[in-house]
Amino acid sequence: MDADSGEYHYTVRARFVVRSKAGDYEGPWIYGDLNGEPDTATGYEGFGLIRVLTEHPDTNAPEWARLVYPRSMVLPTNTMTRVVIGRVYKADADTGSIVAQVGYGSVANDPESWTEWSDAAYYREVRMRYGDTTVTAYEYRGSFMTPSSSGVYYYGYRFNYDGSAWLYGDLDGSDNGFNRPGYLYVYSWGVLAMPRNVEADVTAEGVVLRWTEPELAMNRGEAKVAADEIDSPDDLVFDHYEVYASDAEDGVYELIGETEEPVFVDRDASGGYRWYYVVAVYNGGNVESPSDGVLGVDLSKPTKLEVASLAPNPAKEWTSLRFALPEESDVIIQIYDITGRLLWAEKKHMNAGIYTWNWDMKDRRGVKLGAGVYFIKLKIGDKVFTKRLVVMR
Repeated sequence: MDADSGEYHYTVRARFVVRSKAGDYEGPWIYGDLNGEPDTATGYEGFGLIRVLTEHPDTNAPEWARLVYPRSMVLPTNTMTRVVIGRVYKADADTGSIVAQVGYGSVANDPESWTEWSDAAYYREVRMRYGDTTVTAYEYRGSFMTPSSSGVYYYGYRFNYDGSAWLYGDLDGSDNGFNRPGYLYVYSWGVLAMPRNVEADVTAEGVVLRWTEPELAMNRGEAKVAADEIDSPDDLVFDHYEVYASDAEDGVYELIGETEEPVFVDRDASGGYRWYYVVAVYNGGNVESPSDGVLGVDLSKPTKLEVASLAPNPAKEWTSLRFALPEESDVIIQIYDITGRLLWAEKKHMNAGIYTWNWDMKDRRGVKLGAGVYFIKLKIGDKVFTKRLVVMR
């Protein structure tokens, strides 16, 4: 076959030919389609498809790609989505040569026609099954701005390697082509699904986040429609909230916890700044709606002087005490037994911030304390806090 590259169609045809002494008769051609019917019966409805390539396939392209999460999103117009996760696999790949993008369009199964693409950032390696073996795939996380016009859109991932052709990934992975994109519902009522007014207090317990519940969080019970059939606010059934955090405003956000109430305590917060946003999850985890914008929290400025409870208590091998300093202070920690004998002491000058003091339950000679009741006294400026600790052996 000598032809330019492109797509061509093929089929078969047949006709009767009668040859006799009186002369030859040739009947009309009858064409067969993929339904097995002649065109005279049902019309010509199907054909074979052949693709002609004048160049060799791009062997440098990634081997597999997938949109991982979320399956669907409900948002208003001109709103930034949050974590959209994609994965790609290429044997012996250098992540520095992978270009990952998340994007959307109005044609469900034709990502090549989509024009809105945003770069995604590398997050981590992931072990996964590919064929009959276990391989290392690469996970990326990105976001994009929703369109300015309401409607139903579709989103997915694409990857290339060192300038190769793009490989597109949907929710089923690229093995079966691109036929199951994520659904992006952009409606004016999308704001009813979003958590709003996220606020934070920096306390000894950690960063306490609170937000205004979306109106649609009142919808409880069993979801009645699939994630790709959302048509009205009544189709969303609230499930839970997810809280994401990052140490950089434009960094990669990680899921740090879930809650069913509009409050969450980040007990692992430490350092300078931390950024947060909240996602309302609907329909059994298949539809999400993130809060508008991210909240930056200065961990060096606790709201007030606080000392949290010892944890664990009772304890066997160790315990810890968290406290919040709204301003720099001299801090003295002393440990006494039940008779009032001083067993251990430490003094430090500390800047404002949240601190966690860990103790291995040894005295100043390095000897582990026996079972019993002990008292930990924390002096911060002119304030004194005393905590009772039970040691078990």
